[in-house]
Amino acid sequence: MNAARKNNPPNLLGVLTITIVLIVTLAGMALMIRRAQSASRQSIWQSAHDLPAYSILKATDLQRAKAAAFLDEALTDSASVIGRITKHPIAKGTALTASMLVETPESLQDWWLMPLPISSALAIKAGDRVMLVGIKPDTTMTTFSSERAVVLEIKDGQMIVALPKEQAQEAAAYLAKDHQLLVLGRLKP
Repeated sequence: MNAARKNNPPNLLGVLTITIVLIVTLAGMALMIRRAQSASRQSIWQSAHDLPAYSILKATDLQRAKAAAFLDEALTDSASVIGRITKHPIAKGTALTASMLVETPESLQDWWLMPLPISSALAIKAGDRVMLVGIKPDTTMTTFSSERAVVLEIKDGQMIVALPKEQAQEAAAYLAKDHQLLVLGRLKP
């Protein structure tokens, strides 16, 4: 039996191949385990309670949830959620996505929301900045204008716009006096 071993030396290439395959397999398994653990630790933002439409999101409106149970589009960064406005009502526990929220050009702490009629001829969508113009009755004289209005939603022939508080008060006075408040069009960002 000793003589048979001397005639057939171990195949070093075969042993080396098996060792490399074993090392690559173990490394791959370790990487898969690490990714699975990382994914289970990643969390997303969801609503902590029912949120009405046009709510400005605050930290108290949010809670963390494990990402594995939710959509890939769910938001994970607090900066992409806090300060944004909900487009429609959101139920408690709903994972928040960018399509549910309107990004505004600046903080809306001192802004008011106003519903305004909209002409179907205008190509305006939620998130657009628009120009509002106030016109006195029976004239074409402009006595009020704002280039800071942001459209939050368009529905049923109306749009909801956000305006700085001072401009919103002036715009509301125009509506109360039966003046016309018109949306002239979309402004470039």
